[in-house]
Amino acid sequence: MKKFISLLLLSSLLGGCTSVDSRQSSEKTNTAAKSKAGEKSVKADAKTGKTSGTVKTAISEAEMMYVKALREPNKIKRNELFKAARKALLAEAEQNKNYKAHLLLGYMADLGQGMKSDGIQAAQHYRAAADSGMVEAKIALAEFWRRNDIFLDEAVKQILSIPNYEDNPAALCVLGSIYYSMFENDKGFRILKKAYFSKNHTAATRLEVLKILHNAFEKFFRGNNYDAALKELKRADELESGNYLTPYLIGLVEIRRGNLAEAEKQFHLSWQRNPAVPETYRELAFLKARTGREDEAMDDIKVAYAVSGRKPEFQRAFLEICVLTKNQETLLAFTDRLLKEHPDRKDLRFVRLFALQLKRDYAKAYEDLMILGKDPKVAKDPAYLESFANVSSALGKYDDAVKANEAILKQGIRPVPALNLAELYIVTDQYDKALKLLGHPDLKKLKEPLINCVVPYLEACALLASGKKADDAVKRFKAAAPAFLASRKELSEWDVTMFRKWLKKAKLSDEVKKQIASMTDVFTTPIAQPAKAAPAVKKAAPAKESRQEQERPDLKKKTDANGSR
Repeated sequence: MKKFISLLLLSSLLGGCTSVDSRQSSEKTNTAAKSKAGEKSVKADAKTGKTSGTVKTAISEAEMMYVKALREPNKIKRNELFKAARKALLAEAEQNKNYKAHLLLGYMADLGQGMKSDGIQAAQHYRAAADSGMVEAKIALAEFWRRNDIFLDEAVKQILSIPNYEDNPAALCVLGSIYYSMFENDKGFRILKKAYFSKNHTAATRLEVLKILHNAFEKFFRGNNYDAALKELKRADELESGNYLTPYLIGLVEIRRGNLAEAEKQFHLSWQRNPAVPETYRELAFLKARTGREDEAMDDIKVAYAVSGRKPEFQRAFLEICVLTKNQETLLAFTDRLLKEHPDRKDLRFVRLFALQLKRDYAKAYEDLMILGKDPKVAKDPAYLESFANVSSALGKYDDAVKANEAILKQGIRPVPALNLAELYIVTDQYDKALKLLGHPDLKKLKEPLINCVVPYLEACALLASGKKADDAVKRFKAAAPAFLASRKELSEWDVTMFRKWLKKAKLSDEVKKQIASMTDVFTTPIAQPAKAAPAVKKAAPAKESRQEQERPDLKKKTDANGSR
């Protein structure tokens, strides 16, 4: 809120001119329109000798210099103009006791216009102007204290000292935000409500009120205080019941709370209020993707992408939804289309590479790897090298795969590339290298089921293939296998395709092949599905004999023979 309040007051003082400070991206988009409006206003003020704001004083030369700087679109020229304006304003403030000059100097120090931001100078100039009784300066000083979380009680007094402050929406906005900073949210909201419905309100005032409430919501949301966060959103909805943003944010809260049905309901309400907001479709897509409604998720993300104007963040969301829904065909088609438009985008090529590997289309994946590898930085990246090694292995380019894995391990031991390299050493008959690598202390100390199972497995294979005894390695493998099998989620967690190809061609005795094959078969053991517990059947309580059965035993026998009546 720092710059908004200051600029709101500045606009009042200078007839609508606003800063085009480079740090304010939202201001940049409206620079031209605001500059034209400001120029007309200043020309009118120059004729009448008055400003269009609440301060009725002549426009000085220094102030005109400041206005000119505000209108300058070129950043370098604007900075030079700000420096010249600051020098002139300092002279006016010191020599002519111009309190409006003090206020403008406060803004410049506060916003870093023509100088580095300086809170001490800003406070000094704001205070000098405020002590003169200038309304805008009192508001600016109070807001400055609020923003820096200092002198909050004094900040309240500054606002309350303004004559008829309750008729000034800008003053009420700052006062309400001060109470929020003092954790008096109920009191702050009552003040903000007055500002929102003030007869003197502007669109900017109402926007600022909602922004204060949303900022309060965000703090509670980030702190996982969801009840308090929802309370602030309900307050925002009380002021503007048709705002699409409120139910959208409520939906985000409900997702955090695990109330997915309520979250979806709120997103639909947000969509009804404004169907042209892509974020709503995006959140619905993620919600549906995570609840098994893949087709609906894809429909929603397609709409989100189209409505957004194909913005990059929605491209990423589209790709994520494709991954979540395991929609490989759409993922590939989408990345193909984007790469035709942007062939130099490495991020998209990496995504397509991922999809091609999932599809086991290694030939096309290799083509993408060769293109990516032309960049020296990418060629050294461990993630790239790991993909290159895996794809090369799948294509039978074992020498390339060995070099890639060795390059990864030169940057530090990594378990999976180390295991992959050991496997490659074995299938290329480099058994001693495999055993040396598998004996690395960093691998031995790991306690993960996959590592504990695969390391002795590969050790046993290397020993057997080199004609040595492997009893100890086989024993350790058999001991570790049950834990690994129980922890698996997919059969492909350790792919044995390459090993099976090697076994068919390897010049080993039939006995050794049989031993290695029996161990290899363990990795393709079907994943055990958890047995469904049979529903407990309660034994029926023995039925009481009726009076008729008690009196006529023959009737009881007949009933037992025919079943229950």
